[in-house]
Parts: sequence; structure tokens; C-alpha cells
Amino acid sequence: QAEASSESHSKLNLEIANLNGSISDLTVDNYSLSKQIANLQISAAEFAADVVAERAHMREELDAVSEEEERMVKEIVEGEEAKKQILSLSAELEVARSLLEEKELQLADLLNQRQLAEFQSQQVFESDLSRQLAGSV
Repeated sequence: QAEASSESHSKLNLEIANLNGSISDLTVDNYSLSKQIANLQISAAEFAADVVAERAHMREELDAVSEEEERMVKEIVEGEEAKKQILSLSAELEVARSLLEEKELQLADLLNQRQLAEFQSQQVFESDLSRQLAGSV
């Protein structure tokens, strides 16, 4: 019985040694997996930081595009307002031109009236002068 017990004890010791070897292998595997997980977590954190930086860069570019778009819209609006002002000024200029032509016609009429009045005055003066001369003779 001592031999069987010794053999059983040897088998148990062999199983324990095998189990200790398996535990050791699992511990090494666990360490290796833990190291891989840590490296993956570092890579994930670096990737997340890159994503955050890229998003910030894209936001800056989007803001710059938005500002440029707002500037262009403002220029278009200002251009449209300038067009309206030009059209308004053109209409005012046309009215002023029309008034000027009317005033020029009135001035020409007044000049003609003045020349006629001067001519008539000259005629009256000459007629009076000729009567005075004829009466003094």
C-alpha cells in the first residue's frame, strides 16, 4: 500500500508540476496579453488624440470657409446695393438732364425775347429820333 500511495503521490506531484507549468504558461500568456492590451490602449489614446486634433483643424477650416462665405455674401449684398444706388442715381441724372434741357429751352426763349425786345426798342428809338429830326427841320 505504501508503494501505491507513493505512486499516487508521485502522480499527484507530476500533475501538480504540470499544473504549475500550465499556470506559469498562463501567467506568461496573461502578461503578454496585458502588454498587448496596454499597447492597444496607448494606440487608441493616440488615435483619439489625432482624431480630436483633426476635428479641431477641420473646425478651423470650416470656420474660415464660413467667414469667407459670409464675406462673399456681404460683398454680393453690397454690390446689389451699389447697383440700386447707381440705378437710382442714373434715374436722378436723367431727371436732372431733362430739367436742364427744359431750362436751356427756357433760356433760349428768353434770349430770343430779349433780342426781340432790344430790336423793338431800337426800332422805337430810331422812329422817335427820325420824328424828332423831322420835326426840328
